[in-house]
Amino acid sequence: MQAKQSMTSWQRVDAAVALQIPDRVPVIINGEAHFAKLAGLTPTDVVGPTDRPPFNVDKAERAFRTAWEKYGGWDAVWLGPLFYLLYSGLCPPFSATREVRLPGVDYPADSQAHLELIEDPPMMDENGYDLLLEEGFIRFLNLRKMGIVTTFFRPFILSDKLVKIFEYWYERKVPWWGMGRTSTPIEIFSYMRGLRWLTDIHRRRDKIKQAADMIVDGLIAGALISARANRKYSNMMMIECHRGGNTYFSPRIFSEIYLPYLKKMVNSFTNEGFNVFLHLDSSYDLNLEYFRELPKGRVVLELDGTTDIVKAKRILGDCCCIKGDVPATLLELGSARDVENYCKKLIDVVGEGGGFILSNACEIPVNAKFENVKTLLNTAKTYGVYRK
Repeated sequence: MQAKQSMTSWQRVDAAVALQIPDRVPVIINGEAHFAKLAGLTPTDVVGPTDRPPFNVDKAERAFRTAWEKYGGWDAVWLGPLFYLLYSGLCPPFSATREVRLPGVDYPADSQAHLELIEDPPMMDENGYDLLLEEGFIRFLNLRKMGIVTTFFRPFILSDKLVKIFEYWYERKVPWWGMGRTSTPIEIFSYMRGLRWLTDIHRRRDKIKQAADMIVDGLIAGALISARANRKYSNMMMIECHRGGNTYFSPRIFSEIYLPYLKKMVNSFTNEGFNVFLHLDSSYDLNLEYFRELPKGRVVLELDGTTDIVKAKRILGDCCCIKGDVPATLLELGSARDVENYCKKLIDVVGEGGGFILSNACEIPVNAKFENVKTLLNTAKTYGVYRK
């Protein structure tokens, strides 16, 4: 039986972000392809027709609400019905610097969508940093692939439907997990250069820093446009941190070419009154100490299962909220008991003293077992209650 809750979802999430102790551990999940399957749809149904800018907002919202009802709800809408909007070409530079791979087009209809690096040839050659400095960032956006002429007006066409969706969840006191979304300059260059970027950080590091200096303010301003317009529904910003892990460079290089821009972006957003969550792909184990330089009680580290979450709590528990990190493999291949034991360990260790949000790692796989996802949520709602 679930304990009586004394906080709304919004209050609970805000308390965890501020490193306070809420009534129970907040829980947030995302897995839009899985949600579509629960609703008797495929990801292709949600993405929509391929002969125009994709995204069927009605089916996407239907799938999300179906999952919400079947699972009994959670504490924030992590993109939810807007997930596939990212793949529609309406979110530059997110989709403008990567190849979109869609279910029903590039993959089977029941597959998840993917964004891939443009490798051969890359969007930008080794002289691109100089051209970018001379001509500006916009020349590199992949406008033709985005179908920019037809997609430009699509947000306005969808706006009435989107506002109704936002209001639906607002009335239920459920916050959106990040209306404003962006990447650091280093992510952008890595997408545009593909794997060749790994040599650039050694051979053309000064050019990378000059180019990053030029575009960082634009990335901040672009993210704030959406965030300010939707502040009523969310006080959270998202920064994608796909290329800052130890897989790509040493802590020394991280502190030189990555951390300064990350700090500038985080400080800009928090100065505007927003909290920030960092979606950390790959292992950041060797870089964790650097996150102590970010504003205390304003930042969430969203871990994907490769960073040691217990180590992150030990090093950063007094300054950053930790979110994670039930693995996709466990949700698809494990048993409900396995999931329960994993969640209880996270609650006991990472959840001690507050500042923790239980969630899946990255995205719930399309074929995750229903009982496993249900167990993740129920464990937070029962075992995750704080005894004061």
